[in-house]
Amino acid sequence: MKVAKTIAPGLGIMALGLAFLWFGRGYPVGTMRSMGPGMFPMALASLAIGTGALIVLSDFLRGGEQDLEFRWRGVFAVLGALICFAFLLERAGLLITGLLAVVILAIGEGRVRPLEATIVGLVLSVAIWAVFGRGLGMPVDLFPRGV
Repeated sequence: MKVAKTIAPGLGIMALGLAFLWFGRGYPVGTMRSMGPGMFPMALASLAIGTGALIVLSDFLRGGEQDLEFRWRGVFAVLGALICFAFLLERAGLLITGLLAVVILAIGEGRVRPLEATIVGLVLSVAIWAVFGRGLGMPVDLFPRGV
């Protein structure tokens, strides 16, 4: 089936944004001076919808077509990385969990370069810890507890 190259991903991003708007509709948004708990999710959802619309529109304007092919390996890699992150973060710390998640995603990509995946995983883990753990004061441990 011939379709425009990025219509499906663009529509997927828009659907994700709409889902977040729908599920977050009960949270009070507040005002710019006194933001409620729904302000940030609504802003991100709106950004996702707009980005998805721009992706779809740009592909229509370019007129690119290709055969539609769904890559299950990538879907399972993303799900595996999310599951790994959810189950290991508190037990293993961010450094090990982030490294494993990036390696799982690299395997899903199909072109695994172990050294590059390891470096990216370590750098991302430390950066996430610096921003969220240190910068925002969230309870995120870089190393497993007790180490």
